[in-house]
Amino acid sequence: HYLLEMVTDLQINCYDEIIKAAGSINRLTSIDFDPLWAPEDKKGFVSDDVCASFGPDIFEEFSMPYNNRIYKKFGGGRLHNCGPNPSIELYLNHDPEIKGLNCSFKYSKVDLEKIKNEFKGRGIVEFNVDFSESFEEIVKGYEKIANILTPDVSAIPFLFLDSTWSDSDLTYIYISLRKISDRYAKEINWKSK
Repeated sequence: HYLLEMVTDLQINCYDEIIKAAGSINRLTSIDFDPLWAPEDKKGFVSDDVCASFGPDIFEEFSMPYNNRIYKKFGGGRLHNCGPNPSIELYLNHDPEIKGLNCSFKYSKVDLEKIKNEFKGRGIVEFNVDFSESFEEIVKGYEKIANILTPDVSAIPFLFLDSTWSDSDLTYIYISLRKISDRYAKEINWKSK
């Protein structure tokens, strides 16, 4: 706990300096690495990949209190864990409550049913698709996400594409994912709070 207190203090101090250099927290997408834009009062973002290796009891004692310090300072944003997600039932129970999960499709696809149960009407999920997936795997993966999470959970595919993708590849993947998204958006239960 002593070490985690020190590390959390260091993280908060680093984020304060980054915010000062940027001119305002509202000039940042979030306080961590996620480039997807978060609302002004939800900039908190904690990368907690280590929680993939332990269960809910340890997550509750050794992750949540320190994550909460960051969320209290910067807003109840999102949590990153590539996956798997053995403590997923606790993710949205941070204080303040967070609004989403950023994860790797490759390492979290086994958790899609659990994600649906825990995030139903409560949060979004960003699925990172890394450099190693082929075009077909990306499209099939997003289709699987949409088929399982519809109509209860809003999910966003987040693609990392390198220079090996041609302009025509990018256009084709956009059109393919857009078709799935159009259907997904029509079927989702949009809940406003």
